[in-house]
Amino acid sequence: MNILIVGNVIKDVYLNMDTRRERFETDNEGVKWLDVSFDASEHHFFNRESSFGGAAVTLEVMQKMGLAAEISGSTISFNDDEARNKAGLSGAGLMHRYILIADEKVSYLAPSEFKKTEFIAPSEAVDYLYVDRSAELDEGAMKKIWAYLDLSPKTKLALYVRNFENQAVVNLIPRADLVFLETRADNPAGVEIAPEKVIRLADNEISYLDFKEKVALTRVDVMTHLSVYSIAAATVLAGFILGKSVDESLKLARVNTENAKLNAVLGGEELQNMADEIEPAEDIELIAANLVLKPRGFWRRMSRVARFRRNLRSWTLRTPTKIDGIIGIFSCRRRIWKNMPMG
Repeated sequence: MNILIVGNVIKDVYLNMDTRRERFETDNEGVKWLDVSFDASEHHFFNRESSFGGAAVTLEVMQKMGLAAEISGSTISFNDDEARNKAGLSGAGLMHRYILIADEKVSYLAPSEFKKTEFIAPSEAVDYLYVDRSAELDEGAMKKIWAYLDLSPKTKLALYVRNFENQAVVNLIPRADLVFLETRADNPAGVEIAPEKVIRLADNEISYLDFKEKVALTRVDVMTHLSVYSIAAATVLAGFILGKSVDESLKLARVNTENAKLNAVLGGEELQNMADEIEPAEDIELIAANLVLKPRGFWRRMSRVARFRRNLRSWTLRTPTKIDGIIGIFSCRRRIWKNMPMG
């Protein structure tokens, strides 16, 4: 399976401000303030680190999970240390974002206008096209993607919608097989997305239909919340492509976001081992949905979710034994599958 990522490569530069030497003030809501005057005065930081953000985070997640992935129009790779070092030395085409850190509070210095994302159609067909969170599409790029999907009907489109302000991204929703949607995004009237296509991302939760995975992330000094969203989405998508079930993919995303470091996400084997240590939920609805989704992964089973939900609603009070029997089968099969190798 090969994946083409569409997005911008960003380099985040972190500056830890020296709170001992700077005159910070804290307001009634606990927000820190620093008066910066442009009179040649001096301000101090005690640590500087940098890491890749944007589409580079997505690329690293997928490559470390064993997938053949690349960014459209970029040669950056994270397959090994040599490739990572080479990527770190190359500043061509990078956008920079500066993150000022004071204790555990952050402030961003971002470009006033992000560059538009280019889409270069691949010479060979790809299995998956992923429009990343960092993508700044214009109408021209959107039309090129649309045309490519017409020429390559077997290519699946995954789309990250961080808000509904970019009309070019919104116009791609009808073509998408999977949509990552931030819960804070205000969906305007008229934009409809089938529920079975939507993965929702929040600061403390990743969800799909009735599947929910809580995420505990408080390490603001380690990475930006923007990179956290990218890691979560890329891990879920990689899990689906690898044939993982929904609950497994969400769990992998949780582990990756909670344990990734500033300059590295988790490798595939380490990620899987850590996820395996988490006890699965025993909710009946989760077990029922698992029966539909688990054996052969997300993509080939997604169309059956809607049918399952319709059937569930169609059961009446006149057939309680039927429902009880099915729940019993779900529980039994779940115990059997738990001991079977994934595939």
